[in-house]
Amino acid sequence: MRSRILIVILSILVSTVSATDVSGAISSNTTWSAANSPYVVTGNILVASGVTLTIEAGVTIKVNSDLYIKVEGTLTAVGTSGSYIIFESNAGSPAKGDWDGIRIRSTGGSTIDGSQNYSSGSQFKYVKIKHTQYGLHIYDTGFHISYSEISINTNGIKLSKTNDVVIDNCTFTGNSQGIMSDYGASGDEGGSIEDTYIKNSTFDGNTNGIDLYMNQALFTNLRINDNIFKNNSIGVDFSGGGYGARVHSVYIYDNTFYDNSSYGISIGQIYGPPWSGSTPRFPLQVYRNILNENGIYWNFGGGVSGVTSRITNNLITNFSGDGIKFAGGTGRSDSIAYNLIQSNGHSIYLVDSYSDPSNMEFIYNTFTGEPSSEMIHVFGSGHSFNYNNFKNVSNYVLKNTSSSTINAENNYWGTTTTSEIAANIYDYTDNFE
Repeated sequence: MRSRILIVILSILVSTVSATDVSGAISSNTTWSAANSPYVVTGNILVASGVTLTIEAGVTIKVNSDLYIKVEGTLTAVGTSGSYIIFESNAGSPAKGDWDGIRIRSTGGSTIDGSQNYSSGSQFKYVKIKHTQYGLHIYDTGFHISYSEISINTNGIKLSKTNDVVIDNCTFTGNSQGIMSDYGASGDEGGSIEDTYIKNSTFDGNTNGIDLYMNQALFTNLRINDNIFKNNSIGVDFSGGGYGARVHSVYIYDNTFYDNSSYGISIGQIYGPPWSGSTPRFPLQVYRNILNENGIYWNFGGGVSGVTSRITNNLITNFSGDGIKFAGGTGRSDSIAYNLIQSNGHSIYLVDSYSDPSNMEFIYNTFTGEPSSEMIHVFGSGHSFNYNNFKNVSNYVLKNTSSSTINAENNYWGTTTTSEIAANIYDYTDNFE
């Protein structure tokens, strides 16, 4: 009996003294081993330029309140599917924002090859990051993170003046923002965000899955593709605010959105194209996405130039709300084409705003549902609806709420009878009440 008690006491003593305390600058190549895990960060950590910190699979790093790990050298954290590396709070009752996070600086990033695979430098793979203010803050560099879990953070990953960031096969859960940028950033931190690849990842139960909301910063080759967004407030929230981002090339495609409480995709005001140089015909494109019980909200704002956008080949089903809602406008002849939109609200809702929507082209779409009011609500000028297929049970198919002329030729209205087609259209000039 005494020997059993002694064994228990020894086990307790071993468990309480086995943690390894770490703090300060790491100035020579260092390995944090599984044998010495967990590591407790008792003071800020700096991985100095030219130095490599290697963290073995299965290591847990517990960080005290408000501290950070800053990487100016190389941080290699590569776990396995059965043995993750964990960064988490050392608090007794851990919560979002307990510690500051991991700061990746200009000499501490990754390089990638032409297929967005990891090539050299720092790397995170099979890593869990929890309880931070900014899980990863990537600044003035690139970074490769894959097969990792970012959960219960105020902000999962923050992008500032980045180039060649790959976020692949990661899971974001319970964060306020999964991936974000700072709207108010200025100076160096407010620089352009280039060649960003967010793919094959799941965003579940965050406030916003992705929230890239920078003021006048330039986005070039931002690709958000093959992800799942579910149970967030907003799946993808891009641009907006007083001026919004500048856009050279932003592509949101092949994603699945469902059960997000506000919108699947929300696009805000865009300041305009780059200051100089050529741009694609459609700098901002949303295509081949599936939105189930989620719509798209596109708020162009007003008073700024925007860019020409295209929404094409999407499947949008939102029986409890609108398919696509547009507010404001830029007059840049945006194209909405080859979509299937099912809604018992408005399939398309162009609303009166402080800058009116204008010159939008709706072509080769199919609209279906049983809307409680009109299927297509139109405000503004210069719009065209051509070669669309409307399937409507009751109420109006198209309601023009302004005195502007709409080109609505060569559509199928569910009938070929002229009088029945006319009855499906509410024309401002015919109905004044």
